[in-house]
Amino acid sequence: MYKLTEVSFSCVLCFIVGRVLLWSHRTFTFVFPLWILAWTLF
Repeated sequence: MYKLTEVSFSCVLCFIVGRVLLWSHRTFTFVFPLWILAWTLF
């Protein structure tokens, strides 16, 4: 029972970390060209 809880907890943790990484990757790919553009202009 304890093993099952531990496994499900690590699965949830991996899911959350994956979501955060995916979200930050999307934000980075969206912001990075804008930052490059602003840096080139100014």
